Amino acid sequence: MSNNKKNKRKEINLEEMVRSGSEGAYEALQLYKSKVNRLKQKGSIDEAIVTAHSGSRIFLSLKDFESAGTELAKILIELFIEFDKELNLDNRNIINELDQNYSEGSAFREDFLKLTLKWNVKTGTRTHGDPMINVKYADSLWYNNKQGKAIYHYVVGEAPENLSDKVSQYRFFLSKLLILFYFWED
Repeated sequence: MSNNKKNKRKEINLEEMVRSGSEGAYEALQLYKSKVNRLKQKGSIDEAIVTAHSGSRIFLSLKDFESAGTELAKILIELFIEFDKELNLDNRNIINELDQNYSEGSAFREDFLKLTLKWNVKTGTRTHGDPMINVKYADSLWYNNKQGKAIYHYVVGEAPENLSDKVSQYRFFLSKLLILFYFWED
């Protein structure tokens, strides 16, 4: 009986490690990456995807660890690329779930969506990628003051109403700025 106790591996709760603070989170990130790599080497690609998704979701939900969450999200997308995974309903839900955990205007979100779009262009049937991903990427670009790039992605994302709303908001902002400038001059 004591022999069985010695042979049992203690299961590590990675989520608890992440929530314990910076040191635990760093160690958990390394363990997640290791686990994903081991699963990939064994040919358990779907399990590797689930593990990378789970880890990314946990890190992103805490907001203090967007960098670590993005690192795992990028590993997830790289698995999608390497193993020619298509944008099916399950993968779309994964993308949406991770995207919703980013803070608005996050540079990490922009990086994640850029790689997601690259994957979708490579494996999808549309030359410029899925409209939903283009629009999410455009929103991120617009928020980060990259309007030129954002306009392109709104157009290929087939979202003229989104672009129109953004331009209207921008014009309203410029009008207010000009009025303030005019009154400041007097």
